[in-house]
Amino acid sequence: VDLSQVEKRQKAGQLLLTLDFEKDITKILLFLKDVGIEDNQLGPFLTKNPYILGEDLEALET
Repeated sequence: VDLSQVEKRQKAGQLLLTLDFEKDITKILLFLKDVGIEDNQLGPFLTKNPYILGEDLEALET
């Protein structure tokens, strides 16, 4: 993840600071891998879409 790009997005940096890696981020990363995002694509994807980490997993699965 390119934090210099993420911090340019309104409130994205604050969102990342409030998330717990084990509780919040891990399940989203596993979901992204399940839908076909490769390991080497996760960083660029999250740089462009940091707000997905704050989304409810159930909402993403529908």
